[in-house]
Amino acid sequence: MLPRTAYSQSSPPSVAHADVAAMERTRILADAPGALQQPVSTITSIAAPRADSDPHAFYSEIAPPPTPQEPTPKPVFRAHATALRNFSNCVATLTAAYMLTHEDRYAVRAGQHLQAWL
Repeated sequence: MLPRTAYSQSSPPSVAHADVAAMERTRILADAPGALQQPVSTITSIAAPRADSDPHAFYSEIAPPPTPQEPTPKPVFRAHATALRNFSNCVATLTAAYMLTHEDRYAVRAGQHLQAWL
């Protein structure tokens, strides 16, 4: 059970609303310095070796299931998926840090990442 301070005091106990900011504050502010240092990069900076498409296109592969002839599958290309996940996590962390602290540096850095992905 979460501590009472993690719930909104304005709602009656029978209708609890989680105060996510209170519950996640420590984690977000611990992650924020790393998010500020995260380089701004997009999938266009990562060449997909087996893609015959537009360099602006997202490309990702999945590993085929092992077979008796090939018990260990060949490495697959996942760099675009990793870049997209890193971007998403970074912008979410920076936005949350801004909402908690109102420090412009978090909003500015999130904006730089968003602008790069336009």
